[in-house]
Amino acid sequence: MIEIVNDTASYDLFKENKVHVVCPANGGMTFCDTYAMSKGMRQNGVWKLTEYVNDKNEVGTFYPNLFLTVIPLEVWNGRKESNLEKFYNKHLRDVFDVHNKYIKCEYIHFILNDSPKNIKDSIAYKELEKLLKTSNLIAEKIEVFEVK
Repeated sequence: MIEIVNDTASYDLFKENKVHVVCPANGGMTFCDTYAMSKGMRQNGVWKLTEYVNDKNEVGTFYPNLFLTVIPLEVWNGRKESNLEKFYNKHLRDVFDVHNKYIKCEYIHFILNDSPKNIKDSIAYKELEKLLKTSNLIAEKIEVFEVK
């Protein structure tokens, strides 16, 4: 079951690296950039992976340095996804594989939007809901952070 959160209740878990965080591969003043740098990553290292993920249109992870996995952006350097359901289904399945094979922590926290909007209306959220009903994601708690 997915829990939608928009508070800082999980902050201690983040500090202790007990949460696998999943977010868009977006540099600059974004969650990905800020979170990775707060954990000691240098900005050029964060940008290098986010650019690689977006150029290749595939999921990437900062593991083992950090329990942070990034999914490509819908639009990047002339690439615009035409089938968002298929796009998110593929990439979220890849995230589940990374989580189950490598990261293996009890908590997984999705930040699927980096800007204020109703996350429940997003295609990414709907695909996540569908996948959780049919997949074998190994996690005790699954949260989706909604940016307000």
